[in-house]
Amino acid sequence: MKYINETIDTADLNGKCKHNEYADKRRHARTLQLAVGDCVFVQQEKQNNLPPQFDPNSYTITAVKGTMNTATRADHCITRNSSHFKSFTGSASNQGETSDNKV
Repeated sequence: MKYINETIDTADLNGKCKHNEYADKRRHARTLQLAVGDCVFVQQEKQNNLPPQFDPNSYTITAVKGTMNTATRADHCITRNSSHFKSFTGSASNQGETSDNKV
């Protein structure tokens, strides 16, 4: 009887893994690997159609604990789930700044 339960459990586990892999593939799921020191944009709360989805001023990741990330810029510190961050390559100092040069 113990052998039957073990085979059923392994078959069930294999089936669940297959279902999860298929669902992740269909949804184009990906893991976001954020590390301390990465420059990121933070998702803004949607109020209307005018503001962009992500805050144009960048943050720098200061702490990572699982999917909970803490980011700072100047004197502002926020903690969000990693799904609310969008990483980018570049320096944090020149992102989001507007130039005063007008033509």
